[in-house]
Formats: sequence, structure tokens, C-alpha cells
Amino acid sequence: MAPPFFVFDEASLVENFKRFRKTFESVYLKVMVCYSVKTNNNLAVCKILREKGAYAEVSSGVDLHIALKAGFSGERIIYDCRLSRLHQF
Repeated sequence: MAPPFFVFDEASLVENFKRFRKTFESVYLKVMVCYSVKTNNNLAVCKILREKGAYAEVSSGVDLHIALKAGFSGERIIYDCRLSRLHQF
């Protein structure tokens, strides 16, 4: 059985991200859009969203590894986990 094959449209991804951020910026003064790496840890997607200003939201060591590999700096990574799981990082 062949592994799954996914196709992403970069233009649509970027447009949706910009629209999402703009919607919140029209209501709130300070907006931080965080991409959930655990939801889709595709490295190319993570890099594109980082380049457009997203933060990475991680909840495991694997997520953190992907976020760092995608070029997110520590200041742009949000750790979303229970305190009991912090030892994983």
C-alpha cells in the first residue's frame, strides 16, 4: 500500500492565513496567530506560515522539533501542554 499523498495550494494557504489574521485584527488591537503544529506538521506548510508571521503552537517534543526545523525562533513558539508534560521538552 502506498503512503498517503497530500497536495497543498500555497497561494490558498497564504490567502486564508492573511484573511484569518486580518479578521481578528479588525476587532482586536494585538493579534497573535498560532499555527497548531500537531494538527499538520508538514514542514513546508510550517515554513510558509512562519514566513507570513505565524507563531508555532506545540504540545510535544515532536512538535517542537518540527517548529525549530521550520525556522521558528523560541520567541515565536507557544508551548501548549500540561505542566506534567514539560519534561518532554
